[in-house]
Amino acid sequence: MLFISRSEAHHLDQILLSLKNRSILTVGDDDDFVQRGGMIRLATVQNKIRLIVNVEAAKGANLTISSKLLRSAEVATASAK
Repeated sequence: MLFISRSEAHHLDQILLSLKNRSILTVGDDDDFVQRGGMIRLATVQNKIRLIVNVEAAKGANLTISSKLLRSAEVATASAK
């Protein structure tokens, strides 16, 4: 698992490209993290942490997101880069 901080948003595309074809779960907190190809975004909504999951990005890295995790998460419709 690799956490990519909001402060690295300007390097996100480069980081994700370097991880292509590697089974590394990417987690971040930037607003457009999953739209840019990240797998799980930690979002604060009404003072609670919500998970936004890009299932396609996870599949692209040969990872499977647990159905139990997906039940409590929002599934994004972004495609993996």
